[in-house]
Amino acid sequence: VEPASGDAPAERYKADVTLHRVQKREVPVLDDAWMAENLPQFETLEGFRRAIAQDLEGQKARVEQQDRVYRVRAALEARLQGTVPDEMYQQAKESLVAQTMRALEAQGKTLDAYLEEHDMTQDAFNMNTFLQASEYLRQNLAPDVLARERGLWETQEEVARAKSQLSGGLAQLSEEEFARRGFRKALGEQIRREKALAWAMETAVVE
Repeated sequence: VEPASGDAPAERYKADVTLHRVQKREVPVLDDAWMAENLPQFETLEGFRRAIAQDLEGQKARVEQQDRVYRVRAALEARLQGTVPDEMYQQAKESLVAQTMRALEAQGKTLDAYLEEHDMTQDAFNMNTFLQASEYLRQNLAPDVLARERGLWETQEEVARAKSQLSGGLAQLSEEEFARRGFRKALGEQIRREKALAWAMETAVVE
């Protein structure tokens, strides 16, 4: 390449390149020999197929279980009677907004960027958050009522076991400090709700 008029002369370089291998795309024959060389944990091709089948069955079972839990919770919510104070709805909304903001901060995003990404206005975000929080609140209140009606209370052993599994130093708090901070009450509510849902899952006929 000749340099343009007035430009500095072009520099020239010489390089030696050694080509060690030319790779080609090949579709391997999946047989026991290939499995032994590349995926020895499955031992044979049949073992690989069994592992895939078991994984798919496990995924299917988890999805079906999640769907059943959702339908049971929705059915309990539909049977919830009485009036929920507006303050509880507002508190649930504020809690969900705070949770959403923490998740956005963890991703390095702002609320404005989130709204723009989802083509959503602030009013639509507020309404959507309120509806989600309202549904979540009612679906938590329904198991609370069921637990009380069925006498499904938490035991000290269950609370102690659940507390021992908490992270962040909570498991090391004294019983008095644990209760003073409100963790004992929250843990008791969680255990009662889990018991109520477990009872409903065992006895309910989901159509």
